Amino acid sequence: MSENIKNQLKMSTPPAKRARVDDSGGGAASAASGNTPGGAGPSTDVDCGILEYISDTPGFRGILKQRYEDFHVSEVATDGARVQLLDKKKMPEEVAAAEPAAAAAAPEGGREELVAKLGESISAAQLEELVTLSGADLGKKKGELRQNIKKFVFLPCAEDKTERTAMHQLIKAAFPNLESQTKKVDGASQIKVSRRNSQTRGSAARSNGGFQQWPKTRPNHCKFVMHKANKGTMDAVFLLAKFLKTKTSRFSYAGTKDTRGVTTQLVTAKHISAAQLASLNPRLRGIHLGNFEYVREQINLGDLKGNHFQVVLRDIDAQDATVDAVMESVKAKGFINYFGMQRFGTGSVPTSAIGKAILLDQWSQAADMILGERAKDYDEVKEARRSWTKTRNARTTLELFPKKCTVERQLLQGLKNHATPGKAEPYNWIGGFRSISRNMRLMYVHAYQSLLWNKLVSARIKQHGMNVVPGDLILADKDDARSSCHPEDEQKIRVRVVTAEDVAANTYKITDVVMPLPGYAVVFPSNEVGEYCRQLLTEDGLEGYSFRHKENDYTLSGAYRHMCVVPGDVSWKVHAYTDEKQSLILSDADLLEGKAELPSQVPGGEGGKRALALAFTLPPSTYATMLVREVIKMPTDSNFQTSLNPRGVSGQTATTTAGAGIGAGTGAGGAASVLASSGGGGGGEGTPSGKP
Repeated sequence: MSENIKNQLKMSTPPAKRARVDDSGGGAASAASGNTPGGAGPSTDVDCGILEYISDTPGFRGILKQRYEDFHVSEVATDGARVQLLDKKKMPEEVAAAEPAAAAAAPEGGREELVAKLGESISAAQLEELVTLSGADLGKKKGELRQNIKKFVFLPCAEDKTERTAMHQLIKAAFPNLESQTKKVDGASQIKVSRRNSQTRGSAARSNGGFQQWPKTRPNHCKFVMHKANKGTMDAVFLLAKFLKTKTSRFSYAGTKDTRGVTTQLVTAKHISAAQLASLNPRLRGIHLGNFEYVREQINLGDLKGNHFQVVLRDIDAQDATVDAVMESVKAKGFINYFGMQRFGTGSVPTSAIGKAILLDQWSQAADMILGERAKDYDEVKEARRSWTKTRNARTTLELFPKKCTVERQLLQGLKNHATPGKAEPYNWIGGFRSISRNMRLMYVHAYQSLLWNKLVSARIKQHGMNVVPGDLILADKDDARSSCHPEDEQKIRVRVVTAEDVAANTYKITDVVMPLPGYAVVFPSNEVGEYCRQLLTEDGLEGYSFRHKENDYTLSGAYRHMCVVPGDVSWKVHAYTDEKQSLILSDADLLEGKAELPSQVPGGEGGKRALALAFTLPPSTYATMLVREVIKMPTDSNFQTSLNPRGVSGQTATTTAGAGIGAGTGAGGAASVLASSGGGGGGEGTPSGKP
């Protein structure tokens, strides 16, 4: 390894300071960050490997997310269109349920007539079995009908579909409390008739939002735009499901969006109608639903092309000429594609430390990081943490943790279920950790990967700047949209090593260069950076680590991530203002209400302040705060942002209290998160589809 690059990094990194302790009282964010008694973890950009800048333009003061209205995110759909809420009332064409064209008309007549007609197609014994199964009176005593009742009856049926349909309709009309299906029995088609389970049908109807039957000609999913303010995606979906008396699993989306902000995204709902969704609008606060249409396929995690951001930096101290020069530089050169601070949590111990402990099989230490005491917490949570520290009794500690502490309770429940009393080590730690949701568990090891990546990129740029050098890596196929190598991939993402001839020919730009997230399926640069990665792993006790873990969930195949990103659709305005509560960005909901666009310059008057409003588009898994960092040349960590605006506006503090970004899109947003990325993660805009 180059001693020069190692020494430069050490000189750039001040001694670690104790982090500001998240006082959110538990939940995904606090549990993700974890803590150990007396532990200290990264609280600054530098501690998380965020060291370098692309340009040497001057920075300036600016407060990020002083108000949640200062941060707007709109998805860019897979077709490249920006998702906008345009209408809340227009309904797609409703299609009534219809039988197939070849179906026979529904039979008419009274019940006895229908039963008699059915008796023409089946034997008397089979008809008697149906009557008994149905429990219908038809002149018989009910007591007699309870003897030898079968759970189902098989009837012969014709091979012709039209005739089969007519038989099903006749059975339904004659015996409304029976249901029939065509089944293959010993290779022959038969009609299986059974009792309808009224309780199950009622539950199914309720979980289906009140629909007894979904029209056959209507696509299965209603796609709509969800526009929300100061609410997390999962919280918003929970409310929709609650009001509709259905399950959250009926809703799907490309990724979670920031809690502290105004966000717009596409959602699909299975077997929930547009009319049902639209009826919720008057009951929802801070959530607007619209742009309804029926589609055949649901939205899946990662189904987006990127995100469009509108961000306000308040109380800037730069003149217009400086602002223009900085923004022109970012527009042309971009920024370093670091993983933002939210990726690592905000507690005394970062999520990356928990991830490293897991990779080292230090399970009890990892549990202590999640469950241990904290310097600041709500009293009810303090008592629970104190119990764990003193007794390490999962059963009693579980009883003390409030329900909002989801991750802590999941872990403790798992430890309780896998405990063997009387042993020197009573807990099956691995089994206990399996009780934590998979997305959350993956977040820990992905955070460790991300920390290594940040450090590698800083080392590379410190040594070689923005020049492409021999040994760098570029994707063999520049159009390869994948960013992750997964074990199930038959063909791994291919990279090629930059040669001296490539450099001489100026074949590649710095935006073509990728850096691997360490894993078993990636190639490392053939220059000093590859050696530095091995050195980092050795220092962390992972010398020669293969990234294949005995618990498959923690096996890391690796990925490739571009070192630098150039944003698209960049624009900016400078506003003067006096009222700190004044919104400087109009939301989709504002525009629907007919509010006028703000002028480029809002008169500030005596004692007025200036704000910079930015707009830009980023690809998935890219952190908007890293672009802002390049603009203002200031740290994005919570302690520094708090120092700029310690009291905030109306009690809103511009600090980071969100959880770490999550690989598959779960997490908890904080009351004043300053961090976000373009994609689908937790707390802010994490990473979609499980991609680091």
